[in-house]
Amino acid sequence: MSTLTIDLDAAQEARLKELSGRTGRSPGALVREALDVYAEALDQAEQTPPYSPEEIAAIEAGLTAADRREVSSHEDVFERLRLKYG
Repeated sequence: MSTLTIDLDAAQEARLKELSGRTGRSPGALVREALDVYAEALDQAEQTPPYSPEEIAAIEAGLTAADRREVSSHEDVFERLRLKYG
């Protein structure tokens, strides 16, 4: 295992110390795990086929509607699901 020195701002250092205390894991172990998770996510993103034009259009339409605050409350959504599926 090699040693790496990184620069953290005060908030990052405080967050790392807090996570270390809360989990009982060393700061180094947390950083190594974060690197592994990040690298795995990038690998998965590269292997995932891109969205189809139809999917992109649907996502953009949904985001535009959300920007206009044209959204349903979770109560409405669950009520519609309950009525449809019982």
